[in-house]
Amino acid sequence: MIIIISNLKDVTSDFVCRELDKKNVEYFRINTDTLIEELEFSYTLSHPILKFKELVISPDKINSVWYRRPQEIKFPSYISYDLGEINHLRSEWKSCIEGFFVSYTNK
Repeated sequence: MIIIISNLKDVTSDFVCRELDKKNVEYFRINTDTLIEELEFSYTLSHPILKFKELVISPDKINSVWYRRPQEIKFPSYISYDLGEINHLRSEWKSCIEGFFVSYTNK
């Protein structure tokens, strides 16, 4: 599986995803501007897991990661935190993502 880290408005990633679909290549796209509402990370003693709806991804399923064009992590408009809290949450999410990908080993 290929992981694509980008943003919702990245047309180049859109194009690549369409091409991957045509070739039946398994991939998963993470849009950093919408990930708060879409992704869930969990960690066990054995390894981390990334969840998106019914899809469960563990690092051993990943063949490559394309760090294309991520944007700053955005929070839904209904969340009303002050700037300090938002910056702390961004830092925590970033660490969570990095922690997940540290477990990935290129095959």
